[in-house]
Amino acid sequence: MDLDKLVVAAELDNEIEAQVLADILDEKRIPHIIRRFANDYYGMIFQLGQGWGQVLAPSLHKEEIERILAELREENID
Repeated sequence: MDLDKLVVAAELDNEIEAQVLADILDEKRIPHIIRRFANDYYGMIFQLGQGWGQVLAPSLHKEEIERILAELREENID
């Protein structure tokens, strides 16, 4: 995967959301990287200002990832 061609496909709210999304993307063979904002040294200091993290992926998968994440969030609301 060419890291220079990755875009922020979505912002993530928490670790559970990140793990479920990563599992779905792995199953669909969509290349991605989950980037967590918290630093183990500083703990939650930086994470609180930025949210939990992001999913990075090639731009051609951005819309599909956004759709999958929206569906996951809708399922958790109901």
